[in-house]
Amino acid sequence: MAWISLVFFVATVAGALSQSLPGGYGETNFVTPYVRQVVFSVKGDIVSRLIDLGIRVYDFEPLFYRGRVAAGTGYLVKIRIDYGQYIHASIFRHLSGSTEVLDIEVGKSLADPLV
Repeated sequence: MAWISLVFFVATVAGALSQSLPGGYGETNFVTPYVRQVVFSVKGDIVSRLIDLGIRVYDFEPLFYRGRVAAGTGYLVKIRIDYGQYIHASIFRHLSGSTEVLDIEVGKSLADPLV
């Protein structure tokens, strides 16, 4: 019984530390109004990149995100671009306030985790 308690304690502490360490991504959450604003500030760049890949965007709805703090704020965002079609976008907001799209992963599903 003591081993089970010890394992649970270690797992709990490790999980808490991994979420609070600078540079590590936190848990997946629903998009907040602020994150939505950040995503829409780079929508043109995201849509342009998708068009260059031959992908049409019929919808643009950020759904979930994970964030991290590292000399600015990084966001991994799941965005619905059409019925049943999703992308993952890596977005970075610099301390200066400028925002850039770092990467886009296409062919994602609603069930694909943000990693």
